[in-house]
Amino acid sequence: MKLVKALIKKDYLYLTSYDKTFFVDLNWELLFRCLDFWGKKMKNFTNTFRTAAYLAVFCLGVFVIGASAQATFIVTKIADTNDGTCNAADCSLREAVVAANANGGTADFITFSALFNTAQTISLTLAGIGDLGDLDLTGTDGVTITGPGARLLTINQTVVDQRVFDVNAGGIGTITGVTVGNTDDAGDGSDDDGACIRNEGTATFNSVQVIGCRANSDGGGIWNNATLTILNSLIVGNSTAGAADNGGGFYNSAGTATIANSTFTTNTVAGVGADGGAIRVETGTLNLTNVTISGNTANDTGGGISDNSTTNLRNTIVANNISTANTSEDVAGTITSQGDNLIEVITGSTGFGGTDITGVDPGLGALANNGGTTDTMTINVSSAAWNQGNNCVTTTCGAPNNPPALTTDQRGAGFVRLAFATVDIGAFELPLASAADATISGRVVTAQGRAISRATITVTDANGESKTVLSNTFGFFNVSELPTGQTYLVSVSARGYTFATPSYFVDLSDNVGDLNFVSTR
Repeated sequence: MKLVKALIKKDYLYLTSYDKTFFVDLNWELLFRCLDFWGKKMKNFTNTFRTAAYLAVFCLGVFVIGASAQATFIVTKIADTNDGTCNAADCSLREAVVAANANGGTADFITFSALFNTAQTISLTLAGIGDLGDLDLTGTDGVTITGPGARLLTINQTVVDQRVFDVNAGGIGTITGVTVGNTDDAGDGSDDDGACIRNEGTATFNSVQVIGCRANSDGGGIWNNATLTILNSLIVGNSTAGAADNGGGFYNSAGTATIANSTFTTNTVAGVGADGGAIRVETGTLNLTNVTISGNTANDTGGGISDNSTTNLRNTIVANNISTANTSEDVAGTITSQGDNLIEVITGSTGFGGTDITGVDPGLGALANNGGTTDTMTINVSSAAWNQGNNCVTTTCGAPNNPPALTTDQRGAGFVRLAFATVDIGAFELPLASAADATISGRVVTAQGRAISRATITVTDANGESKTVLSNTFGFFNVSELPTGQTYLVSVSARGYTFATPSYFVDLSDNVGDLNFVSTR
């Protein structure tokens, strides 16, 4: 490393080179002892000023040699290169990960330049033998990747049989503020386990979206074999490819996974004998707190959750899932309820009772951008999930295997977890100002059932005031904060499409969640 600048600020020594910045935690007592000892030895030198300068540099150098350097690497481009260079002018995400793994001694950080203040996609294009095309986190001292936000950065794997992130055994990784996906051009699924994320170390994912990943084996989106934490995240549209390939969104092979303030929807395991449309727990332990699991599909057991080991649920919604060859639509297996869950269909499962709510539809809105870092599914005041959770989640419930205290809902800062006297069940917390409002949501599709994205949906009230939204990648739309007790005209338009019924009148007294527009071409 070629040193460019050294600066002492507060209790840290900042050493900046052309390719990285180190932060060294200073031990002032040891530094001053060095200065005092060698100062007395060198007191007879005539050039006092020059001697003092040399002495300071000497003691600082001795100190730094024995210190661990904490580095920050800044990603400056979207190209997937790996030429061994990671500096202020030229650093890919892959090069930053490689450099952080190699910089042992203490935890390192990866951030993103101003280029990523607008929406960008990093397409991983480099192939390798085995898992060499993955972004492997191997550093035992920890690597933290802080993205600009899941709505601003998508990391997409394009190479067949490769995933996005692989936290190796012994590795420690923390990843926030990104969307990960997998669009390998073979169309038959990516790496054997966990098409987007595989964890065999200690990993935390916060405010991420895992979208459209397809595995050749278990764990369409995420596969865990060690210690994993997922917070404030969305796992949507993931799947597995073959017979008895389980866990469309998430698969727990072993170890302990803790998931809170997160949503699983439209995940699928379609192969014969495949279990757990959203989640499959094969062995190990899964802890779910304030999670929403809805709209997932399994060929066999557990359209929402299939448990074969230990699954703990608290303040969690599991509803409107499908099991095509079994009656366990929402949950299958022996569950440990920690109370205050809403499970629509309990057939095929045991463990629910007490403060749990069963046999009731929670009235969820369609997946949509309701503010915050990731998309969510709303509830309203008529939902059985409203104000029915346990407030202990705001203080970790005083028990092991719980997530950190939940101060917000899935959307993050600005969306408090405790809006009324009692927290809501699920990942979404109904805001205080929305208590008298309702939501109109639905989907825009072709006659063949394919999603139409970026369709324009306009909701107009009797006074001529209107709200306009666009359908998302999966065709879903959501118009929220509409005062109840009024009649609205809801209309759709999409370039290149015509609709047999392009508009509806809606008398709004409660959430409307199934207003669908179907194109005639």
